[in-house]
Amino acid sequence: MTDLFISASAALMLVLAVLRPDPPVAPPIQADITAWCTTAGQRPALLVETDPPILVQGPADLAALPGRMGLDPRLFYTLALAGSPDRPLPASCLAWATRDLVRALNADIARPDHTGPAAIFSLAPLAISPDAP
Repeated sequence: MTDLFISASAALMLVLAVLRPDPPVAPPIQADITAWCTTAGQRPALLVETDPPILVQGPADLAALPGRMGLDPRLFYTLALAGSPDRPLPASCLAWATRDLVRALNADIARPDHTGPAAIFSLAPLAISPDAP
C-alpha cells in the first residue's frame, strides 16, 4: 500500500509541475560577440552594434575586435551571427564569415610567424526573436 501511495504522489507532483503556468523563458545568448551581416560597398561585412558601431571586413578586423570592444584578453571567443525576421542571415554571409574571417584568422594564428593577438574564434548562427527583450 505504501508503494502505491508513493507512486501516486510522485505522479501527482509530476502532473502539477508540468501544468504549472510559467511564462516562457528566453535562453541567454551564449556568445562573447554578436554581429549582424551587412555590406561595405560590394563586399560582405559584419556589423557589431556597439557605441560607436564596429564594421568587420577582414581577419585583421576580427582579430582586433575583442580589444576594440573592451573584452578581457582570452584565448577563445565565440562570435554569433544574428538573424531575425526583419534582418535575415543570408547563407552567403554565413559562408563568407566562416571561410574568409574565422577560418582565415584561426589558420593565421597557427603559423609560427603570427604577430597579432592570439585569439581563436568560433562561429555560430543565432536566431533573434522580435519579442526578445
